[in-house]
Amino acid sequence: MAIILILFLFIVLGGSYFVFYKFVHPPRMPKESIPEDHGIHYEDVHFSTEDDFKLRGWFMPAENETDEVIIICHGYR
Repeated sequence: MAIILILFLFIVLGGSYFVFYKFVHPPRMPKESIPEDHGIHYEDVHFSTEDDFKLRGWFMPAENETDEVIIICHGYR
């Protein structure tokens, strides 16, 4: 009986860890297109953080002049 309980716990805990790992480590997917392929004007932008980490992205200006910005971040990685 103890073997069955240990096996059950191993399966439940191992399965839970596997699901957790897949949620926080999604597969990397290369970008297949750029905004210009869809008729959207954009500019490549990059910033350096205080610890010299480089952040890269696209800036897409609004059709009407505004002083507001929307920042969209993709997945975990």
